[in-house]
Amino acid sequence: MHITAELNYLRMAPRKVRVVADAIRGKRVPEAERTLRFLARRASGPLAKLLKSAIANAKHNFQINDVATLRVREIRVDQGPTLKRTQPRAMGRAFRIHKKSSHIRIVLETTGPAPERKRSRKADIAVVTEQTREAGGDADRIEKPSREREGKISERPNVPAPTLARRIFRRKSI
Repeated sequence: MHITAELNYLRMAPRKVRVVADAIRGKRVPEAERTLRFLARRASGPLAKLLKSAIANAKHNFQINDVATLRVREIRVDQGPTLKRTQPRAMGRAFRIHKKSSHIRIVLETTGPAPERKRSRKADIAVVTEQTREAGGDADRIEKPSREREGKISERPNVPAPTLARRIFRRKSI
């Protein structure tokens, strides 16, 4: 099932809007919203608004309440009409200024249920065991659960994959 939303005559050059559109193409909707929220581009605001409109269309027209099952199937940025203006230059000349506009179309599709989230880091929180309580004198001693006790022995710790925001804003010198 395809859910569409359109934004026409956006007064921004399509080349600049396509950079932001490429960042969310193919992502699930919650991840796309997060990406748009943290991108430091002017086009991310109107695209976030358009994505919210597509989500509202899905809820109203197709009774899809679980946003996590939606994915950005297609996002297309086309050029709209260009406003032609002139700017005065030296010796009586005039240069043309092209103020471009964009037409944006977003298509969402429903997928299966969202994958289960991986185990959270709640295991790193200190836990007071019953042995510690019964000891009486050492009531302040806290034991942290280890991965060996949970049956999950790993050679290297869980390192999250770099997100788009981390890749965009990373320092060039390491």
